[in-house]
Amino acid sequence: MAIKQSDWAYGRRVAAVCGEAGEVVCERYSYVITSNLAAGDIIEMGPLPAFAFPVDATLVTDELGAVTIDAGIMSGEFGSQDQSRTCGAELFSAAADASAVRMSLPGGFRLTPVDKDRGIGVKVSAAITAANQRVDLLVHYRQ
Repeated sequence: MAIKQSDWAYGRRVAAVCGEAGEVVCERYSYVITSNLAAGDIIEMGPLPAFAFPVDATLVTDELGAVTIDAGIMSGEFGSQDQSRTCGAELFSAAADASAVRMSLPGGFRLTPVDKDRGIGVKVSAAITAANQRVDLLVHYRQ
């Protein structure tokens, strides 16, 4: 298992934050698969900003092969390259590839705010050899 990181996780891009309390914003995190992924690999898509909680999310994937996808909050510090980090399935569990899926799991709607950024990850169930395939995660969150 390895952890890959999007431009947001590397710090090349910055996630939107709310301008005032109660405002909902949407960030589209994207990752283009340019090299093979192994079963269990995790892509850190971007942050759930400090004091934010998700109100909706949509996972959009290209044809990745015979794979399902989990998505949720990652352990450890956001942006850390520590390969022992794990990925939850609060937002999506065993979502099909080549589809657009809306968040429907209770765990995603029940995430509570914390005082630091948390990484949102996508974990693949099987190896992916499809180069230049794209994974998008649109997260609507409120602060």
